Amino acid sequence: MKRIVFVLCNLSIISPYCLASAPQTTSTFKVLAKLEKGCGLSYNEQKMDFGQHPAISQEKIKSSIINNTSTWNIKCSEKLPVSISIDGGQNYLNDSRRMKNMSSSDYIVYKLYSSNSLNTEYLAGQKYSLNPTTSVNSILDFSIHGVADLNNNNQPRSAGVYKDTVSILIAW
Repeated sequence: MKRIVFVLCNLSIISPYCLASAPQTTSTFKVLAKLEKGCGLSYNEQKMDFGQHPAISQEKIKSSIINNTSTWNIKCSEKLPVSISIDGGQNYLNDSRRMKNMSSSDYIVYKLYSSNSLNTEYLAGQKYSLNPTTSVNSILDFSIHGVADLNNNNQPRSAGVYKDTVSILIAW
């Protein structure tokens, strides 16, 4: 019995000493984040699909993309002044946007507009101011409406898929 008591006493004397001799250093650090006004988007690439038409068609065809939660979903801080500009696309020539036939050298000219009424054309590289978002709706209110003119002086075009890639710049 004596021996057990001695060992316990010995441990109780050594333990505080061992703990007291261990070096301890503490420090602090700050955690912060800066949130700035701006815009963000959820979806990058969209398609303006004019549909499928006969190669002999001479009509004007329309398509559109409207910024909403299922397209680009571009959201901006409330009351932030925002502008957009749209380039001429990969096949731009002589102030005309053009879709190129993927298997020939044929093109179809098209224009892009800011509304369904087709009154204001988005000219390549021009800056267009948009209405700021509100606390109720943070989704940027804009749309792009396209018109492709299939008229080719009453001559058929080469059948195939016609494409172009256009970039949109959102600035604030």
